[in-house]
Amino acid sequence: MESRDVQTKFDEKKAVKSRFLDLIIPIAGCISYECFAVNIMNPRRFIEVFGSRTVIAADALWFNAHIGFGIYLYRRNFLQAASTQWKVIYSVFGSAVFNFGSVLLWGTSKALLPTVPEGIKVLFGLGSGLLLMYVGWHWTDFLNKQALQLKEQR
Repeated sequence: MESRDVQTKFDEKKAVKSRFLDLIIPIAGCISYECFAVNIMNPRRFIEVFGSRTVIAADALWFNAHIGFGIYLYRRNFLQAASTQWKVIYSVFGSAVFNFGSVLLWGTSKALLPTVPEGIKVLFGLGSGLLLMYVGWHWTDFLNKQALQLKEQR
């Protein structure tokens, strides 16, 4: 096998790994996050679907949301200058603040709106989750652009 073929195979594997880390895991985290919103806003529906495994399902979704957002943050350009240790710390912190802040918003909203139909609560959870993810994506995109401008100025 020629060295060019080996390099091509290496580049293909690197592209697949990058796509997995940059796209697939964060999207899975977003889906888990939205499903977890349903669990918070209408736990009875979750019990109907998962039965005795409700806690396991909810914990798996919660964990996957943390992993998805953490890896998303870890892979952003604005963190590339940080050491691996600090990138991990920043990513874990960002993911925890985002996820726990969302649960606080949903739990508080649910408590403040006890007479609102469950379907409306679920729509609120899904809609607010999408809005929060959009703002988070926009924020990280802004930070990436700022980091790129600083890098170009040097």
